[in-house]
Amino acid sequence: MILIYTPEGGDKQEWKFSLGRVRVKEREQVELRTNMSWGTIKASLEEESTAALKGLLWMMLRRTHATYRWEDVDFCDEELTLVVEAEDYRRGRKEIEDHPALSRADKDQKIAFLDTLIAAREAVEAELAAEAAARGEVSEGKAQAPSDDTPTP
Repeated sequence: MILIYTPEGGDKQEWKFSLGRVRVKEREQVELRTNMSWGTIKASLEEESTAALKGLLWMMLRRTHATYRWEDVDFCDEELTLVVEAEDYRRGRKEIEDHPALSRADKDQKIAFLDTLIAAREAVEAELAAEAAARGEVSEGKAQAPSDDTPTP
């Protein structure tokens, strides 16, 4: 995932990360502030929950500014973008495949939807990489801008 924060009158900040690689210490802090479990936060990000997005932004800002206060995190929709990459969808697909409580029909339905998202995001990522290469830019490790063509769950 890529979190892009462009505060009005401020500099654009980008963080590339995996929700599965967030340390317990940070998870606990975000859970405490949002009053949500980490699993709920992950699911709520897909629904663009304000509390989940604020918790994520607060966590990222605190990585650079350890004293950043929860009360100081304020943004409007246009200032914050969460980009879900194809790899994130692939991880979600694997979790569904391995989920013991889901029926085969439920798994098939969810996997079909994720396969559509994966294909769409891979196409966008390939297009962005080709455009960057044409400009002579190295895109590896660099966050790419989201596309309005990418479906969201």
